[in-house]
Amino acid sequence: MKKIFLVLALLVNVLVGSALAADTTGKKGAFNLVHWNILKKVYQINSYMYTHHQSLARISSDHKFLSLLNETFTPDSYAAIFDQGTVTRIHPNKSIVGKKMSTVNQEVLAVMQKAIQRDTCVRSFYIWIDKEEKYMVVCPLIGETSDGYKLFYAYTMYTRSIPDYYMKTLKESVLE
Repeated sequence: MKKIFLVLALLVNVLVGSALAADTTGKKGAFNLVHWNILKKVYQINSYMYTHHQSLARISSDHKFLSLLNETFTPDSYAAIFDQGTVTRIHPNKSIVGKKMSTVNQEVLAVMQKAIQRDTCVRSFYIWIDKEEKYMVVCPLIGETSDGYKLFYAYTMYTRSIPDYYMKTLKESVLE
């Protein structure tokens, strides 16, 4: 497990370097920074889960974990945790906690399924229940909780808070 953790640290550093070096024009700079912060957050959450191997119930009520999870980088954004079965486990909207995403939003379900199938970070645009467009990055977390749950980190933001000149390059960069 320690080797996996060290490989993850190296991978995050490589991805971060690629994200920051990918744009020399400065147009994508703000979103490279957001993606860098998301990858950094995934690393921090993985580190916390590795050093505090706990059950899902314990993680869901762990104030330090929730504080770490709830740090956001943009206006109108939030983070959530779901499991391999696409059940929402931690979310600011308590009414969807414990629900399978298939009963909430099919577009989000498709993004989650891609992340689960590929076991890597996936990003996409989708329309939420409130009929507004959002941008989401979903990343797998390493290992499992002490009671066997494989978890995924999802960072979501409303596109209304993204300036138009960033939206074009962001939409062009999202691969299906």
